[in-house]
Amino acid sequence: MRTYDVAVIGAGPGGYVAAIRCAQRGAKVAVIERRYLGGVCLNVGCIPTKTLIYTAELHRKMTHAEDYGLKIKDLRLDMPALLQRKDKVVDVNTGGIAALFKANGIEHIQGEAAVAAPGRIRVGKEDVAAKKIIVATGGRPAQLKGLEFNGKTIIGSTRALELAEIPKRIAVIGAGALGAEFACIWNAFGAEITLIEAMPTVLPREDEEITKRMESVFKKRGMDVWTGTKVARVEHRDKGVRRGDCRGDQRDRRRPQNELPRGARLQFHLARSRQRRFDGKEGARTGL
Repeated sequence: MRTYDVAVIGAGPGGYVAAIRCAQRGAKVAVIERRYLGGVCLNVGCIPTKTLIYTAELHRKMTHAEDYGLKIKDLRLDMPALLQRKDKVVDVNTGGIAALFKANGIEHIQGEAAVAAPGRIRVGKEDVAAKKIIVATGGRPAQLKGLEFNGKTIIGSTRALELAEIPKRIAVIGAGALGAEFACIWNAFGAEITLIEAMPTVLPREDEEITKRMESVFKKRGMDVWTGTKVARVEHRDKGVRRGDCRGDQRDRRRPQNELPRGARLQFHLARSRQRRFDGKEGARTGL
């Protein structure tokens, strides 16, 4: 059985930074990750969305180039090329983490971890012993009842980053940081956006002054913003989803004419934690 001073479960921003710091302090460290180095942030979160946002803002500025004395003909979005650039940026960043692990003597163990007993972790058929265990398993998109992901018309943020075409109409459920980012990206590329948030404001974790300003910006850019609104029901159709009841403060919103084709319904509630408290029972899971 391999033995370490510290074992970190999860190689996202919390996990890999903790692992590097422990190694720098002289500990023998292993990081157990079931999927990819960098976690959601580097692979299907912060980094790839920022890459798309940069291109989206360039596209937005170029569509108004004549206002600045520039003439641009035949401005087109090459989505396959954009996705290739996004993947290249992700590869560079994840490769950097692998290099940091090697430089600091950190062992990367690929597989899903389960805390089998205090100080013992099971990875596949192998057990790993550690004096200290750091659980940094992060979060995942929460699936709302009646709005479960189907990979086509109702999708999450991971699938959204793989879309080879920009849908004509998109409803984004959740106006937090990630939902707002996707709304801005697709809006810049010409999609009709409905941004729906259950809380009274967009970006509900930010200061009130910022949220009011950002909602004004979103509306100025042509987005349909619904705050204080929950999606109560949706109706599935062959080419997309038709929004059913969207219930908000002192009102019901029903817009059956608003059909949303090709990946039109998205959920970006990255609030559900994958961490579970260890209760001392054999095989207690710490991940999904």
